[in-house]
Amino acid sequence: MSIQAQGALLAVDERSEQFLFGSENAYRFADVSRTSELFGKTIREVLGREITHALRNAETMPSLDRRRQHIGQFDLSGTICDMSVFRVGSSLVLEATRKVGDHVPSAYDVMKDVEVFSDVLLSCGDLEKQIQRFVALMRTMSGYHCVSLEQRNESGVLHTATSGRDSLAGSHCEGKDQLHFVYDVDAPSVGLAVDDGIEVPPLDMSALRVPSDDCLSSCRSTGVAALASIGLRWGGRLQGTLKFLHATPRAPNKRTQLAVAHLAPLIGQRLSSLI
Repeated sequence: MSIQAQGALLAVDERSEQFLFGSENAYRFADVSRTSELFGKTIREVLGREITHALRNAETMPSLDRRRQHIGQFDLSGTICDMSVFRVGSSLVLEATRKVGDHVPSAYDVMKDVEVFSDVLLSCGDLEKQIQRFVALMRTMSGYHCVSLEQRNESGVLHTATSGRDSLAGSHCEGKDQLHFVYDVDAPSVGLAVDDGIEVPPLDMSALRVPSDDCLSSCRSTGVAALASIGLRWGGRLQGTLKFLHATPRAPNKRTQLAVAHLAPLIGQRLSSLI
């Protein structure tokens, strides 16, 4: 598995809190000479009491094995980073990405955003027009050159609503359960360093994993340099994919990330009504 070098991945055993594996560049965020020096040490020894406390609080979330949790912004070796965590098997996987000039919106601002988008999706009238309006508003919020929402079933794409540059809309994006973004499809990636005897579990929820070669090739061929996407599910089935596409490197702002995380089930439910 390859990891985007814009951030670092670190995994600890949930019981002992000792490091098990991490991205090859993790040492840059942990003030050691190489990632393998972390193995056998605890998260408190390396990253301190504050991050350890935030991690333990996140452990109590019953959804941690199906939804990433943002645990805060912390100083890692002189760099302010956003940190998130998820559980896979008996491991807790932390991911750190450098903060890039984007403030975390207040709870009130997030609620207002969700309210506006929900009103659009649930208003009376033509559902296809509502979805088109939703996509246009999402492009305004995100600042991406193109936002596209595809309705899908087993046979393929049934309906597409696009706002912005149509030339980018055909890019293939993975429809994972969590919003996943790639800052730059041409940026270098790094591999994983693993402690002896440790088997790395699937890391589908990772925000830093590099998508498939097919996805990256599709983006490059259509002029997409940055992407973000999320699968829209309802009734246990994939209903579609929401895609954010940009011609230059970019990451989604916090408002967009939080709004999409809250709205994804509602969008999936509305898509199911189009069938």
